[in-house]
Amino acid sequence: MLQTGHSLGGALATLDALYLTMHLPKDVHVKAVAYGMPRVGNPAFVKLFDDKVHDFKRINLQDDIIPALPTRHTPFEFLHTKGEIRILEDGSAVGCPGNEFDLDERCHAGSVTDFVSGNFLHHLGPYPGLLRMGRPFCESEEETRSTFARVRDKVIDAGAKVIDVLKTPRKVVASFLTDVLGLP
Repeated sequence: MLQTGHSLGGALATLDALYLTMHLPKDVHVKAVAYGMPRVGNPAFVKLFDDKVHDFKRINLQDDIIPALPTRHTPFEFLHTKGEIRILEDGSAVGCPGNEFDLDERCHAGSVTDFVSGNFLHHLGPYPGLLRMGRPFCESEEETRSTFARVRDKVIDAGAKVIDVLKTPRKVVASFLTDVLGLP
């Protein structure tokens, strides 16, 4: 049984692979391939997954930012499972141990250390076989660049607002959450 997905779909394929491995008869082979997936679990989850799921690959492109999220530096200690295959800029592939603290620059954890050091366009492909993912590949190149420029500008504006909020009283923060983010 093959589970596969890209981005959030890759994270879900990871969860499915563990669930199916633990609940299907032992003679059912479960395999999962995840493309550009974010970190899924804490150290206990990663240990359980690595112990139970034996046929798993997660494929990352050179500077994809999504596998760097959520960052390792959260209270929840999100980590990746083993099985990384990293596609380098020249199209070659490197097998990586999956150890988040192995800072080999050929592997994702050693080169894309945070959201800023990556490239969102690398998240979309091409993956092996020239497979591309995401909405931008249903648009013209001009529309794609325009979409990414708008998203970039919104992220920059939101970041500036967050920095401003951090300098303001609690009442203003509540107003920001309601007015800007639309939260109740």
